[in-house]
Amino acid sequence: MSLQRARRIAELDAECGVLATFFILPHSDFYNVLELEQTKIIREIVKMGHEVGLHLDVEYHSATSRTFDLESAIKKDTNLLEDVAEKKIEVFSYHNPTQNLLKFDSDSYAGLINCYSKRIKENIDYGSDSNGYWRHQAIPEILQDSNKSRIQILTHPEWWIEGDYSPRDRVLRCVYGRAHKVVLNYDTAMSANSDRENIKPDDSSLSDDERAIQILQ
Repeated sequence: MSLQRARRIAELDAECGVLATFFILPHSDFYNVLELEQTKIIREIVKMGHEVGLHLDVEYHSATSRTFDLESAIKKDTNLLEDVAEKKIEVFSYHNPTQNLLKFDSDSYAGLINCYSKRIKENIDYGSDSNGYWRHQAIPEILQDSNKSRIQILTHPEWWIEGDYSPRDRVLRCVYGRAHKVVLNYDTAMSANSDRENIKPDDSSLSDDERAIQILQ
C-alpha cells in the first residue's frame, strides 16, 4: 500500500545485513509505479541490494483481457516492472489469491519462480502479517522454533509504522499521506509559476481534510 514505507523497511533491512524480495503490485490502487517519485523509490530499494518481485493481480488481467492467460499476464507485468526497476524480475506471487488460483501451483510460470508453488508450500514453513495481524502462526514464534530450518516470511510495510494504530488507521495513513503529498505538489507547482493563480476558497476555516470530506459528501 505504500512504497514510501517499503523504502523505510528496505533501509532497516539493509542496516541489519538482511536482504529481502519486495513484491511490487503494478496495478495497485494505492500507488502508481509510473510516477516519477515512485519509480525512484523502487530503484533505491534495488540499489540497497534487495530483489524486486512481481505481485500479480489476476483480477485486473481477467477484467481487461478478452481471454485470460496466466503466462501472458505475467509477461506483461514483468516487462513493465523490469523497465521501471531496471532490474531482472525472477519471482512472482499472487495478489489476494483465491482457492481456484492456488491450483496453479507449478514451480514456475513464464520463466518466473512461483512463490505459491506446491513444492514451496510443502517444504518451507510460512508466516504472514496480512491485514495487520499474524496469520497461520506469529512470526516471532516461527523464528524461535528450532524445528523450522527454512521459513518464508511475508510482511507488508504499511503495517510497520511508528505508533499504536489499528490496521485500518494504518491504511488511512497511507491513503491520506499520499493525498497530502499530491496536494502539496500541486500548490508547489502553482507557486512556482507566477502566471498561474492558485485559486482557493474564501472560507479558510476548514482544514484540507475537513474540506475534502465536505466535498466528497
